[in-house]
Amino acid sequence: MNETKEPQKHIETSVKAALQGLAHWMSYRQILCHDHHINEGALVAELVLLLRAKLNNNFKILNEKEYGKNDKKKMDIEIVKIDDKNKEKKTRIAIIEVKRFGAGRAGIDNDIKKITKAKKKNENKDVLCYLIITSEEGFPSYLMDKNEKSTKKNLPIESGFSATIRTYKSTNVLNRREGRIPKVNYCSLLNISKINQG
Repeated sequence: MNETKEPQKHIETSVKAALQGLAHWMSYRQILCHDHHINEGALVAELVLLLRAKLNNNFKILNEKEYGKNDKKKMDIEIVKIDDKNKEKKTRIAIIEVKRFGAGRAGIDNDIKKITKAKKKNENKDVLCYLIITSEEGFPSYLMDKNEKSTKKNLPIESGFSATIRTYKSTNVLNRREGRIPKVNYCSLLNISKINQG
């Protein structure tokens, strides 16, 4: 059994479940905050809570950790696996960046560049690299197709990389009396990986 793939599978399942919860939490927060946009820090904090509820005790979630010794840029979330025999030994399993769709393409592209730079390093070749994009502004059409199915796309700003994209959503209840169209919140998960050149 591949020891690297097993923790990855657990994290992938946990992240997907957490994102569905995050989409519904965004709708809940909009009611509390009278439709004011949710800031990135609050989104990261809630995602960490949801991930902690899903991950088992062999994993630890870290915030604002540096990408590496020679890369002082910090990631939003790092997930590490704690060694069964040596609790002080931790292995990086996943890198997660969170970005609001309202931050614009430049902000999103900047996070993609940070992730792909890290992925190019040999020590990160087996590390899961996720970019999570939340949207309260509308359907993130450039990320996925209108049928809202999981898609895989090459990343135009970084040759040699692709992203498998899956989007989770929540819909507010339609107010039939007012005839209002329900507001939809989206959480898009970009699983960024190298394109096999073979």
